[in-house]
Formats: sequence, C-alpha cells, structure tokens
Amino acid sequence: MAPSRHARRTIALTLFALIALLAVMIVPGAATRWLYTGEPPQSAELLVVLGGGSAERARTALELYRAGYAPRIMVTDGSGHPDIAFEALEQAGVPRRALVSPLRPATSTVEDVLAIRQIVVRHGIRSVLVVTSPYHCRRVALSLRRLMGDIDMEWTVTPSTSLYMDENSWWLSRQGWITVAKEFPKLAWYWLTVRG
Repeated sequence: MAPSRHARRTIALTLFALIALLAVMIVPGAATRWLYTGEPPQSAELLVVLGGGSAERARTALELYRAGYAPRIMVTDGSGHPDIAFEALEQAGVPRRALVSPLRPATSTVEDVLAIRQIVVRHGIRSVLVVTSPYHCRRVALSLRRLMGDIDMEWTVTPSTSLYMDENSWWLSRQGWITVAKEFPKLAWYWLTVRG
C-alpha cells in the first residue's frame, strides 16, 4: 500500500530538515548565506516592521524611515495593536500620523503577511518595504510570493542590522542555534504548506 499524502509530506519534511541540518554543520557559511537572502532597501509607500523579533528590526526600520525610504510605518504584532512599538517610534521622532495600525493580530509569519495584505488592499498601496531579521528573510519572501502574488504591487524584504549575532559565526553560540538552525525546518514546512 502506498503511503498517504500526509505521510509523504512528513517524510519529505524530515529528510529536508536532516539534509539542511547536515549542510549547516558541514558548510555553515554557505548555508547561512543562502538563508540570509534579504535585498537592499528600496523606496516604498509603506515600511513594515515584522513583530516577534528583537529591537533590531525596529531600530533598522527607524533608520530607513529617517533616510526617507517610506513615509509610513506599520508594525505587525501578536496583539494587533503594537502600542509599545509605536510609543518607542514616536519617542524617536516619528509622528503618530506616519504610524499604521494593523487590522489583525499576527503571531506567525503567515499572519504577518496576511496583516500586510489587509492594509495593502484597504489603502491601495503599491509598494512595501519589509524589515525582518536576516535569518527570517527567505521565509518572509516565500510567504509574500505565495500569499500576495495575485496583487499588483512591489515588495522588498530587507534584513535588519543584527545586534546580537554574526552571520559568519552564529553556530558558535547558543542563541545562533536557537534562531538560525531552527529556521531551516520552519522554511521547509512553509515551502510545503503555504499556498495562496
């Protein structure tokens, strides 16, 4: 009897995760460069800071805002109302009128992208600059392609400047393993399951 579709997916995911882990351990620099696929920032109508990361994402977004890359900032957040992040941005000089509240909470990368989609559709936004941690860029780009591919707009995923981890030696720290090594199985799962 042939294995079920679910069993085949589970086997494929497990094999992918094992191969990825082996690749990370053998060629960590190459694996990390592949994972860190962010692009240089591009001017956009909306700058989006993905929640769930450290302060580095907000700090990078603030630098991009000050440099004139976008006139408005949105912060995705599990509560749906990122008041703490907005308060910090306001204290740093961003006017309240430049801050866009999400319409829904976002506790995962898929939910982040769906929150972005709602704002883009509601306000007719044609370009978005998304800021996230370097190791998270590839999964965000995959999610944007699959969940927003039907919308006529441009998006760029750019990495935040890491405050706590060096991409060339992340495997030497516990934090590196917690964040980067875990990202490969998550990416495999998204590749298998996220569809528009």
